[in-house]
Amino acid sequence: MTKKLTIFSGKGGVGKTSTSASYAVSLSDVGFKTLLVSTDPAHSLGDILLEKLSSHPKLIDRSTEGGQLWAMEIDPIEGLKEFKSLLKESNDYVKVDNDDSLNIDEIKSDLIDIISGVNDPPPGTDEIVALTKIISYLQSGYQLPNNEIIKFDRIVLDTAPTGHTIRMLELP
Repeated sequence: MTKKLTIFSGKGGVGKTSTSASYAVSLSDVGFKTLLVSTDPAHSLGDILLEKLSSHPKLIDRSTEGGQLWAMEIDPIEGLKEFKSLLKESNDYVKVDNDDSLNIDEIKSDLIDIISGVNDPPPGTDEIVALTKIISYLQSGYQLPNNEIIKFDRIVLDTAPTGHTIRMLELP
């Protein structure tokens, strides 16, 4: 089965969150393990789902067809902390689609220098965190505290208003 990412984008107030939530529920209802991710700083996804969400996937519902609905809202402050931690701890390589490896020690060192004094997330942090997590969840799944791995069939991205999303899509 091919993993699929669906992105809902547009100006503020046009119904992205409602539409993406409805779409994610419909995917879950027909049997897909679906993750709904919001990068909108307004954090209204939890309100729609009547759930308190965080920067980690939370199981919201299971369908009779075997599907699951998971949801999360990206928190840029928590994301910046995670990003700093990953940079400091990682000595690995970044894998790209064509299976070439790119040593990033130099880039990592530069990034650590740049963000070491940053306490407030700079613009675009939530988008970087969202993309990083989405790619990771598509490739490797989500590891629960009991070490079970949840492999998502579909990921639905509810984006922040257009300006934020353009920054995200311009990332390399």
